[in-house]
Amino acid sequence: MQNDNNNNNNNNINDYNSYNNNNNNNYPVNNYVPGRTQAIISLVCGIIAVILCFTGKGAIIGIILGIVGIVMSRKAKKLGFVGGMQTAGFVLSLISVIVCLVAFIIAIALVGVLFAAAT
Repeated sequence: MQNDNNNNNNNNINDYNSYNNNNNNNYPVNNYVPGRTQAIISLVCGIIAVILCFTGKGAIIGIILGIVGIVMSRKAKKLGFVGGMQTAGFVLSLISVIVCLVAFIIAIALVGVLFAAAT
């Protein structure tokens, strides 16, 4: 009787293991996807950088966040995550770097013009 009970327990354990090993999912159970965190960081940095482009002093922070967003987007791609978040983060970060540079140059030129007009 005891031997039959052990066999049933072993069969149940083997059935459980075979069920977990046949789940055709390439990712571990906790749904960790390599590069996803970097893609999210890239997207958030790109959004914040675009918002900061339209302020004078915030353009410097926007440039820094844009560069961080580009680096994180490339890192996500290198880790194997290629998707909409990674692409949107890269595009927003690239646009923000360009727009923030232009906005910063315009702000410096306006300060120079105002200073020259005051003297």
